Amino acid sequence: MKNLDDAEKTLNHKLEGVKEDGAGSFTLLQTDSDLHLQSDPVCSSAGCTQYKHKKKDLGYKINYPVPNFGRDHDINHNFGSLDWAENSLNHKWVWKTPEKEADPVTYYDNGPLQDDMVTSLKNLKEQEGIHGAWELPPKDYVGIQLSENLNMNEDA
Repeated sequence: MKNLDDAEKTLNHKLEGVKEDGAGSFTLLQTDSDLHLQSDPVCSSAGCTQYKHKKKDLGYKINYPVPNFGRDHDINHNFGSLDWAENSLNHKWVWKTPEKEADPVTYYDNGPLQDDMVTSLKNLKEQEGIHGAWELPPKDYVGIQLSENLNMNEDA
């Protein structure tokens, strides 16, 4: 109680709503007269605009319409070249798929795990027991914020 009395004398202000529970503890209730609300000095009343990503002109147009004149004549000609070659040589080309080469590295996936892997899996299981299962982001997720508005469901 002495510290509270000293603070009230220093600030020349009587704190209202102080209740003692009889065991030496105090309940402090702040009333609206004690509130001093003011804006965050880092931001103006318009919001924190100084931290937004700057919009910069790319220097070229994007998302413009492109006319479709159909498939190029050279491409059309190439589609017919296999038929022409087979007919002119009187020979049908039989496609052969190459045999799979042996992997130069031998992986032993049926043996015991190394000690660091055993420790990592133990730690993962322990943390998942505390925080829940670990959900990995999708493979195409890029965790770089490129604008102030980030919507993961939008196509870029």
